[in-house]
Amino acid sequence: MTPAAMVDAAQLDARLIRGIAFSACAERNWPVLSDICNGHGPEVWTAFLQTGLANFGLVTPRERLDWASAAIRAQPGHSGHDPFQIVALHRAMEGPLPLAQARAIFQAATRSRHITSEMLTAAVALMPDGGLEEVSLMLGQMPPDIAGRVQLLANILIRLKEGPRPS
Repeated sequence: MTPAAMVDAAQLDARLIRGIAFSACAERNWPVLSDICNGHGPEVWTAFLQTGLANFGLVTPRERLDWASAAIRAQPGHSGHDPFQIVALHRAMEGPLPLAQARAIFQAATRSRHITSEMLTAAVALMPDGGLEEVSLMLGQMPPDIAGRVQLLANILIRLKEGPRPS
């Protein structure tokens, strides 16, 4: 049975879909993992965070980026996540996400019912250089008690990437 046929046969069993996703990850079968996460189980990526990415052998930054590209939907449409999921993703990645996935996660964070500055901080830390200015502008439109310090972090990261200014 092909991986695609297994995924189709398991579409009504969330645990089986998650198991197939875990197997695809262990085998580095990114197309199958992507098919699962973009169709049958868009929130499957959160299950990987419970045990940690290292338990799936994802230890290098490149491996974690490959996983994120396959497992996290790049299209907006994430429902709001609880703060734990985004903070756990930040800890697991140990660096930025690919830009499209980082944007989707940031948008999900801003739509969360339980939005916190800690969650927004994690979402900003997951943003690669190319998305920081956009995020800073979005944070400027949010209530300062939630987003003020997070916007300051985004602006500091932008300035650090620009390097020293000529005197």
